[in-house]
Amino acid sequence: MLIKLLIALMLVNLFNNNVIAMPENIPTKSVSNNSSVNTKNIHRLDLNLFGTNCMMCYLKMDLELNKTKGIFKAAIMMVKPHSAVVIYDPNTITMPKIISLINAHKLKISKIVDKKIDKIPAVLIPDDILRKS
Repeated sequence: MLIKLLIALMLVNLFNNNVIAMPENIPTKSVSNNSSVNTKNIHRLDLNLFGTNCMMCYLKMDLELNKTKGIFKAAIMMVKPHSAVVIYDPNTITMPKIISLINAHKLKISKIVDKKIDKIPAVLIPDDILRKS
């Protein structure tokens, strides 16, 4: 499982033309530099995904979500059980729009949890994984 995770990280960095970075050096979208962003209205969307075992499909989805306007951060688990976490501004992009982006990649969603949060977390870990530990 660790080998699959390392391969997934290397592939993501290949797509981004980056050198593999340590967590503290991973670039993220800056919220504070954008005065039009309402940091008081941030939502976290947790999704369980299924429909394919293709790691490249999940990587493409991860890249597209992270480039989408209104999404501050997104992470997709590349190992089973596949899940996604999306931190977004509901004033810029809606939950149905995010779901349609995922469905466009032929991924299916079995569970959706959307909640308002106070701040953008440094690391995105799916709620299902947190509950198991």
